[in-house]
Amino acid sequence: LIGGGRDNLVENNVFVDCPISVHVDARALNWAKATGESWAKEATEKGTLLGIAYNQPPYSERYPELPRIMDNDIKAPEGNVIVRNVSIGGRFDGIHADARPFVEIGTNLVDVDPLFVDAAKGDFRLRAESPAWAMGFQPIPVEKIGLYESPDRATWPVVHSVRPKESYTPPKPPPPTAQVRRAASPVAIDGSLNPEEWNGLKAEQAIPLAQTENGDQARHPSRAWLAHDGEALLIAVDNAMNPGGTIRPGNQWGKDDAVELAFRHVAAGPAAPILVLRGYPSGHFASSDEARAPAAAVQRAAAGVAYAARIEGSNRWTAEWRVPLASLGLEPGQPLRLAFNLTVRKTSPAEWVMWRGDHVATWHVEKAGGWLELVP
Repeated sequence: LIGGGRDNLVENNVFVDCPISVHVDARALNWAKATGESWAKEATEKGTLLGIAYNQPPYSERYPELPRIMDNDIKAPEGNVIVRNVSIGGRFDGIHADARPFVEIGTNLVDVDPLFVDAAKGDFRLRAESPAWAMGFQPIPVEKIGLYESPDRATWPVVHSVRPKESYTPPKPPPPTAQVRRAASPVAIDGSLNPEEWNGLKAEQAIPLAQTENGDQARHPSRAWLAHDGEALLIAVDNAMNPGGTIRPGNQWGKDDAVELAFRHVAAGPAAPILVLRGYPSGHFASSDEARAPAAAVQRAAAGVAYAARIEGSNRWTAEWRVPLASLGLEPGQPLRLAFNLTVRKTSPAEWVMWRGDHVATWHVEKAGGWLELVP
């Protein structure tokens, strides 16, 4: 797993039945771009990276490529080489499209029988007639791997029994459920949270957005209020920031401040898509295909949606949505239950703040988020 890193050599490995053998992404060119930009600024202004004089000994001597890191785009995953590997079963190439131009992929033996000595018994040495030798694969010295006799050992041979693993995973609480009732007053989608429109904006009626993507307590929570008008969902979000921070009002998910809505109509069956809408402080919104919904469903999800945002000073912004039920593939007028998550991307400090996180993507409503019940 190369998460945007540079100058990694992936060579002479054997991958067997891996979901992905080699992953490379370019995160510093997209959702983590701000981090890369901060590195470049420090290197330009101070000649250091994270306080380290990277272009001076001993660093420049130990890592000769390091002094040249600013010659091209510091954020790009350059210098990664993937060569002379064996991969059988699963998927070998997990290189993201935006990273691929920077990765050197040499000769690898992929999905061709490498002729293991005895894979059924865990012996993954290669036989003399293996096609891997022709590409320059070198024998892995498995005979040198493991314990060895030494005068420093207390006993030899080493004999011990393995205790059963003792672990306890506490049961997870059930996903939260929020009842969405009909709005008492008409709501103007203008980004300004009017208490008269939202039943007083009472804290006890809000959905708390107080967890990170790992389920930990967020440093700077937000709140949301939900209602419906019989034809559409109405959503208001109040985003408080770090008192000393600033709002990034651009239109790029992960880089700029934003609100994400994720829906899935579970009763529609296992093929029901996850629909993702994202809105920004600029007033722009978009329907995303990141959850791999079909293109027609992604386009339909944005149909008729009204969105507005308002920046309320340097460290607070608000947003309002009106999302037609028909855009989500729902029939108005019927009791409905939706898998749902609501996430706020905060950039100062960088944090994902949501209804419920569970070590998955923000939109992964099978695990993250909870349930919405629309009460007619």
